[in-house]
Amino acid sequence: MIIVEERLKELFATLPDITVGQSSYPVSFDFGSHKDLLRFMNSERKFKGGVQYPLIWLETPFDRDIKRNGEVNLSGLTLILATLSNSQQSNTERLENTFKPTLIPLSQLVLESLRKGGFTQIINDGQRKETNFYNYGVDETENQTTDIWDVIKIELDIIMDNRCLRCINY
Repeated sequence: MIIVEERLKELFATLPDITVGQSSYPVSFDFGSHKDLLRFMNSERKFKGGVQYPLIWLETPFDRDIKRNGEVNLSGLTLILATLSNSQQSNTERLENTFKPTLIPLSQLVLESLRKGGFTQIINDGQRKETNFYNYGVDETENQTTDIWDVIKIELDIIMDNRCLRCINY
């Protein structure tokens, strides 16, 4: 049986370090609902001193259509690519300081890993949805987090099977 969350964790562990500010950091991955995200962030603060960014968060729930051959079609998969930001920056500053050096390269690497990992295939690759969020977490909405983020949200459908992970040369 394919456990989607474990397979994505395995895949995203291959991603190279990403530039955040003046340093490079490994990418963090986790998953869950919005309430799970808040619990995760509080736990990271308590036990590690803070959340490690950049973060890939797989939103749950997601639809899983299991085929006879063991493949899993995943529709409406949402990945939130987040990095810490500053609420005082203008959107132009955010574009220069977080989107260009961190989030856009991370989104390209995530898509490359899904294409080349060997066990995933993006369905209708040219039709996936990507949304930029500036100052994610400031508004009093369900999107609110306890940190101030800039985010690229990727919504896509993929097929996942049980083949082995390929070596990906990023």
